[in-house]
Amino acid sequence: VGTYPLFTVSSPYLQGVTYSTSLPETPATNVTVGEQVVYTLVVSLPFGTSDNALVRGYTVPATLPISASGVSVVYTGDVIAPTPNVTLNGNVLSVYLGSVVAQSDNGSAIATIIFSGIVPDIVGNVDGTIIGAPSFDLSFGKASTTTLRPIASAPLRIVEPKLSIAKTQNSTSVGEAGDTIHYTITVSHTSASTAPAYNLLISDMLTDLNLVSGSL
Repeated sequence: VGTYPLFTVSSPYLQGVTYSTSLPETPATNVTVGEQVVYTLVVSLPFGTSDNALVRGYTVPATLPISASGVSVVYTGDVIAPTPNVTLNGNVLSVYLGSVVAQSDNGSAIATIIFSGIVPDIVGNVDGTIIGAPSFDLSFGKASTTTLRPIASAPLRIVEPKLSIAKTQNSTSVGEAGDTIHYTITVSHTSASTAPAYNLLISDMLTDLNLVSGSL
């Protein structure tokens, strides 16, 4: 009876999913309207051919719309791969990698899937709204029948500024024609404000008054 060495056949697997946001003023899992969220999914590719590799993302948030054309796949290591096919059906994102060949056995072959969305200014995106965490799985094999455990990212929370505005007249006396009256307009965050405010536009009607040039 002969003896034969034992060996392990490796499979592709999902290393993890991370996200980054575009505004440092909304740290951790907080995001605000107009902010970009970038998801990065890393797939480890074993030496040899991974047939019919398909990555699917479920519950891709409707409150954070993405476009299939904006999904990119970047390979590192010695990899031969076809052009991926990306589809978005409802809130399910599918990235078909096809049959991917890793030509080195040092563990350096990686497929990185990147997609992003911008938090839109819609009725449902208000302070405290939770943007659900998308989850992902990977299937492969001759008939794409082998499915590996899913992984998920963290949920995000929408934050919004809440501002107050006050206008005061620096002099309480009634002015005469030709007098200069000074006003102060103060905009501040309320105690309920949870995010920075950008691109503010302040309007003030100057009834029976002329603005002094350079006074702002």
